[in-house]
Amino acid sequence: AFRLLFRTALFCFYGISVAIFMFVGTIANLGLIYYSGCCIAMAQLIWQALLVDLEDPFDCQNKFKSNTWFGCIIFISIVTDRVLL
Repeated sequence: AFRLLFRTALFCFYGISVAIFMFVGTIANLGLIYYSGCCIAMAQLIWQALLVDLEDPFDCQNKFKSNTWFGCIIFISIVTDRVLL
Protein backbone atom coordinates (compact mmCIF):
# COMPACT_ATOMS: atom_id res chain seq x y z
CA ALA A 1 0.00 0.00 0.00
CA PHE A 2 2.86 2.37 0.81
CA ARG A 3 4.48 1.89 -2.58
CA LEU A 4 1.23 2.61 -4.44
CA LEU A 5 0.56 5.71 -2.33
CA PHE A 6 4.11 6.98 -2.77
CA ARG A 7 4.11 6.35 -6.52
CA THR A 8 0.74 8.11 -6.84
CA ALA A 9 2.12 11.09 -4.91
CA LEU A 10 5.15 11.17 -7.25
CA PHE A 11 2.89 11.32 -10.29
CA CYS A 12 0.77 14.08 -8.71
CA PHE A 13 3.75 16.26 -7.76
CA TYR A 14 5.45 15.69 -11.10
CA GLY A 15 2.23 16.55 -12.95
CA ILE A 16 1.81 19.74 -10.95
CA SER A 17 5.45 20.68 -11.64
CA VAL A 18 5.09 20.22 -15.39
CA ALA A 19 1.80 22.14 -15.38
CA ILE A 20 3.53 25.05 -13.61
CA PHE A 21 6.40 24.99 -16.12
CA MET A 22 3.88 25.11 -18.97
CA PHE A 23 1.97 27.95 -17.32
CA VAL A 24 5.18 29.93 -16.85
CA GLY A 25 6.01 29.25 -20.52
CA THR A 26 2.72 30.86 -21.45
CA ILE A 27 3.46 33.93 -19.33
CA ALA A 28 6.96 34.19 -20.88
CA ASN A 29 5.55 33.86 -24.41
CA LEU A 30 7.59 30.74 -25.14
CA GLY A 31 6.71 28.70 -28.19
CA LEU A 32 6.40 25.19 -29.53
CA ILE A 33 10.05 24.29 -28.94
CA TYR A 34 9.64 25.01 -25.23
CA TYR A 35 6.43 23.00 -24.94
CA SER A 36 8.04 20.12 -26.80
CA GLY A 37 10.88 20.25 -24.30
CA CYS A 38 8.35 20.18 -21.47
CA CYS A 39 6.83 17.02 -22.96
CA ILE A 40 10.26 15.40 -23.19
CA ALA A 41 11.03 16.44 -19.61
CA MET A 42 7.66 15.04 -18.52
CA ALA A 43 8.55 11.72 -20.18
CA GLN A 44 11.73 11.66 -18.12
CA LEU A 45 9.72 12.16 -14.93
CA ILE A 46 7.24 9.45 -15.92
CA TRP A 47 10.15 7.07 -16.56
CA GLN A 48 11.52 7.94 -13.15
CA ALA A 49 8.23 7.45 -11.28
CA LEU A 50 7.40 4.18 -13.04
CA LEU A 51 10.75 2.49 -12.65
CA VAL A 52 12.05 3.63 -9.28
CA ASP A 53 12.50 0.73 -6.89
CA LEU A 54 11.25 2.18 -3.63
CA GLU A 55 12.89 -0.64 -1.65
CA ASP A 56 16.38 0.08 -3.03
CA PRO A 57 18.02 3.25 -1.65
CA PHE A 58 20.72 3.15 -4.35
CA ASP A 59 18.08 3.14 -7.11
CA CYS A 60 16.14 5.94 -5.38
CA GLN A 61 19.33 8.00 -5.26
CA ASN A 62 20.06 7.34 -8.94
CA LYS A 63 16.55 8.35 -9.95
CA PHE A 64 16.83 11.48 -7.81
CA LYS A 65 20.14 12.39 -9.44
CA SER A 66 18.52 11.95 -12.87
CA ASN A 67 16.48 15.07 -12.10
CA THR A 68 19.52 16.89 -13.46
CA TRP A 69 18.34 15.76 -16.90
CA PHE A 70 14.93 17.30 -16.26
CA GLY A 71 16.55 20.66 -15.53
CA CYS A 72 18.85 20.40 -18.54
CA ILE A 73 15.94 19.60 -20.85
CA ILE A 74 13.92 22.57 -19.60
CA PHE A 75 16.92 24.91 -19.81
CA ILE A 76 17.85 23.80 -23.34
CA SER A 77 14.26 24.15 -24.50
CA ILE A 78 14.05 27.72 -23.12
CA VAL A 79 17.32 28.79 -24.72
CA THR A 80 16.52 27.08 -28.03
CA ASP A 81 13.05 28.57 -28.14
CA ARG A 82 14.40 32.07 -27.51
CA VAL A 83 17.26 31.78 -30.00
CA LEU A 84 15.27 30.22 -32.85
CA LEU A 85 12.00 32.12 -32.48
